[in-house]
Amino acid sequence: MINKLTYKIVDILINNEYTEIIEKNRRTNEERNIEGTKIKFKYEHEGNKGYLSVGKSKEDTIFEVEDICVEEVILDDESVTVETKEKSYYFYKKQHMIF
Repeated sequence: MINKLTYKIVDILINNEYTEIIEKNRRTNEERNIEGTKIKFKYEHEGNKGYLSVGKSKEDTIFEVEDICVEEVILDDESVTVETKEKSYYFYKKQHMIF
């Protein structure tokens, strides 16, 4: 389970507090902004499948990316990009902190 790519991506996202997401459809260029949500790793023993899961609960899942669908991961100082065949996911740290 811990050797899944999505497990390692989720670990980076959680440890660095990435909570802002832009989901971009690569075919239509449509974008969706997702703010302040939870990022989790989901594992299904049957089939040995790992998922990057975004949503506040199991019933409130916004999207999931299966391990096998990840084509490219780009890590830099300010963001993490996960590329699949159909969509690009851009993860950022919360930009507007209120103190």
